Amino acid sequence: MDIWRLLGHASRMFLDNTEAHGAEKTDSAGAGVLYRTLYTLETQMAISFGRPHQLPDGQELPAFSPPEPNSVAAGELSPLRYNLARLQNRFHRDIISNGPVLSATNLDDSHVNAPWMSACISEAKTWLDEWNIQVDAFVDAYSAPAIGGSDFLKDILRHHGRLSQCETLLLAKTATERRGQLFISTEDELEICKLLLQSVINLHQASTSTLTNHPSHSEIPSPSYPLHFTFPWTWTCTHAVFTATIVLLQHAQPNSSPDAETGVQDQARTSLDMLASLGLNTDLDTAELVGCIQNLYETTSK
Repeated sequence: MDIWRLLGHASRMFLDNTEAHGAEKTDSAGAGVLYRTLYTLETQMAISFGRPHQLPDGQELPAFSPPEPNSVAAGELSPLRYNLARLQNRFHRDIISNGPVLSATNLDDSHVNAPWMSACISEAKTWLDEWNIQVDAFVDAYSAPAIGGSDFLKDILRHHGRLSQCETLLLAKTATERRGQLFISTEDELEICKLLLQSVINLHQASTSTLTNHPSHSEIPSPSYPLHFTFPWTWTCTHAVFTATIVLLQHAQPNSSPDAETGVQDQARTSLDMLASLGLNTDLDTAELVGCIQNLYETTSK
């Protein structure tokens, strides 16, 4: 919980400085990036711990609100990442504000009718296209031609974007189902889970390959060893992998095509290996997650 307290202190310091000096007297560009960074980190922690968000939305702090998506400058990733965090926070806030899953007896019109949900899901679905455009612009503008790895960096950022989008859509499905809405179908959920797992697998493999092949942390990157990348495994990401794997295995159909069934089994096996490795090489306790997936995997693979 230390990181939650540190983020709380940082957020309060930011708001106090803004109030003391006035937004118009601060470096608006730098303060905007700082605000969006704090907001994004706090959103991830709030979802992880099931706690309410502390920082106000950018609409309540117009001086630090990012520009509209269609007016974002080329290569600007911070506003786009903030926009996705804002959507995640909206769904998370709706989930924790009304307690447990709504039952049929208390699903009145005020609970069911939430037009903002459809709009936010549509925005999340189109978010990745703009993210990939800005990733290309960012890498092309700031990567040194003499240093290899621009394509590698683009791939890393694209996989990260896909992972973040999938996490948002799965959060949206949980929120909408509580209201008796079906904005994301079971077929859509399965596809989202497959994409999430593939993104994590790609990031994990890229991290493993650079750790294995990169000769030294202190050496300047070269075309042979372009970049050093370590995938930052968090408990939130670990749980997302577990959830996506369980969903895929639970929906594995005996009458599905051999290729489709093999693809699901391969992804599940890779997820199982990744989580088992985390339990051995990090301080994340994944034993129960691994055991649950292992039992279900053995059942569905028979």
